[in-house]
Amino acid sequence: MNRDVIISTGAFIGRVNDRNRMMFINSAPSLCGRRFEFMVYNSWGDSTGDYIRDFLMPGFEYPVLHADKNIGELVSLSKDNIPEAVELFGKNCKYASALGAEKIVLHLWNGPASDRNFGNHLSALPYFIDAAESAGLLLTVENVVCAAETPLSRMAELHSYFPDLKFTFDTKMAAFHGEMGKICSDEYRHFWEDGIISHIHCNDFGGTAGDFSTLRTLHIGQGNIDFISFFRFLRSVGYSGSMTLECTCMRPDGSVDPEAMNRDVAEVGRLMELAGL
Repeated sequence: MNRDVIISTGAFIGRVNDRNRMMFINSAPSLCGRRFEFMVYNSWGDSTGDYIRDFLMPGFEYPVLHADKNIGELVSLSKDNIPEAVELFGKNCKYASALGAEKIVLHLWNGPASDRNFGNHLSALPYFIDAAESAGLLLTVENVVCAAETPLSRMAELHSYFPDLKFTFDTKMAAFHGEMGKICSDEYRHFWEDGIISHIHCNDFGGTAGDFSTLRTLHIGQGNIDFISFFRFLRSVGYSGSMTLECTCMRPDGSVDPEAMNRDVAEVGRLMELAGL
């Protein structure tokens, strides 16, 4: 695995600062990394294409784009929303191409309805796959928090229908469902060894499994995820995919703390070294 981790732009842009892209752009030069996962926000609307120009700074790369979470929520709400969701995903693919991205992360389900209407997602997924392939992008579906089943059971179900589909594995989402141990079990080992999981979102979780009031993104080491054991597992399966740090670096007043991300990058590097990764 490449230990040069990617940094999420979403760590610096959120509701607390009104999705102000400048909070990332102004702090980016002080970050220790130069490779980023670009987060798309529905509130940006059609301005996203114009905003992208501000992110294209010399020396900065965007190998991954995280698609608008509203895409999955539209499908979760109604099968009638699939055409709108597919159109929105197509725009996100164009953004990814403009940034030079290789991978696109999708919340296939999202919002209060979550995975309760899973047939909708099975119907929509072929359209998303085709759109990503047409744009030359690798589509990865994330193990988003579920309301009806669990993320790993949904991943297994999707894999049975779409064996070539790739996934993004989020550590916080897994910990929330108590699935960090399960993803490292023999049952799911082939997901790693066969490259079915091709991207990781790395963030800590210190809440209670299943308790939405504790579902917060923490800095590495602030929660209870055993990252050394996880990284040792990645070494054992020969994981060769990418990894993005998503640790939130926004203060309550909306200002950002780039040094907090630099500490996370350094801590992940230290833990990887201890794990022999």
